[in-house]
Amino acid sequence: MTARPLLGRRVPLDSEPLSLGRRAAYRRVLAIMGAQPNPFVVSGALGLSLQLGRLIDGDLEICMHAEDMPAALEGFTAAGLRTDRDEGHRKARIVYGNHRVLLRWALPRPLVGIYDEAWFERSRRMRFLGIRVRVAPAEEILWLRMVLPSGASLADPLVAQLLLARGPELDWLRLMGRMIGQEALFLAHIFLFWHQYPESARHVVPDWLVSRLRDRMDRLEDREPTGDCPVESVDLSSHGGS
Repeated sequence: MTARPLLGRRVPLDSEPLSLGRRAAYRRVLAIMGAQPNPFVVSGALGLSLQLGRLIDGDLEICMHAEDMPAALEGFTAAGLRTDRDEGHRKARIVYGNHRVLLRWALPRPLVGIYDEAWFERSRRMRFLGIRVRVAPAEEILWLRMVLPSGASLADPLVAQLLLARGPELDWLRLMGRMIGQEALFLAHIFLFWHQYPESARHVVPDWLVSRLRDRMDRLEDREPTGDCPVESVDLSSHGGS
């Protein structure tokens, strides 16, 4: 029988595995962002690392409102940091020595849309490198891990690890809202989680979730096909969060 790991345990991230150069770069970038009045959240690999309490390989990624982007880039330029802006993908790279930080003001492709208020209102306050930051909500991180194409696909072990770490406190209704149109994919991840961690899944996955997802799929099958369209962001600020 698979042993049930400790669920929902909050473990602070040990930054020691980061090189001194990366720590200096991240501190500098976060300090510049923190000196501005506009909200931002840490996402990507570092956001996932902070949610899990262990370091995941990848760079620091910062998400913000599109209207706040010009002031942020001006702040980095004034501090002597180089900025490489990619308007086509609505992102920029902040260069500090040999290190890069990704700044986003729109969802990564193939998703379309901006970061709605739920990303900021439901974010989690934490400390990283001695600086107070807000980390993207676990629901939104899970959403991106599940829907964005990657080499791991359904075998992505970080989805299961995030469910183990944050599952008991997830806002499952908000996550369902994010996954509208992707119910089959959502179910596949849930079933795989049940297979890998059957005992833990009983404590993590709500009893009603699978039946609601199946009901949604049945209703979608009854509709006339409308053709392929981009996956859009849904504003879920009104829902509760973690």
